[in-house]
Amino acid sequence: MKNKNGFTLPEILAVVTIIGVILLIFIPSYLNVLNTAKKEISKQEQKMFIDSGNTYATALKNNTDSYTDSSNNTYENYAFVEYLNSIAKRNQDGSLTATIPVTAEKLVKKGYYGDNCDYSDASKSGNCKVNKECTLNIEFEVNKVQPSESCDPSVDNCITYYELGNYSTTIKDESKCTMK
Repeated sequence: MKNKNGFTLPEILAVVTIIGVILLIFIPSYLNVLNTAKKEISKQEQKMFIDSGNTYATALKNNTDSYTDSSNNTYENYAFVEYLNSIAKRNQDGSLTATIPVTAEKLVKKGYYGDNCDYSDASKSGNCKVNKECTLNIEFEVNKVQPSESCDPSVDNCITYYELGNYSTTIKDESKCTMK
């Protein structure tokens, strides 16, 4: 009678082959599910980023925050509206729109985006979900308001002024906005 203390080489090869075939079938499916989940998280993070830009745009429109341009000039209240008017472009329909760029870093500094995120602090920058170079374009309508025809300069302040209308927020360059 033969004493059998282990598996034979053909038995081990058969088991390894079966495991290999199973892995060959399931690993691509697993990776596909993983990539789909990452893309969905990225879409949600981009939506939160755009929402924070919308909150900032609302604050600018309502004169409750200031805007600093790339030359470090800060504009508040009516000066911001005048600044937008100075950079506005006339559309084919005659309306005026002005676009301002806002980086993720600016939104974080102003407190609109990225709880526990600080690009200037290495220990907190790992909490930032979006690259600091990621930029939103906020496009404002700039509306010219004329005094009414019945305006009496001796009684009323009959001046032409500009006010902000609707706005839209879009990501400027998605390739710079890769999510972590």
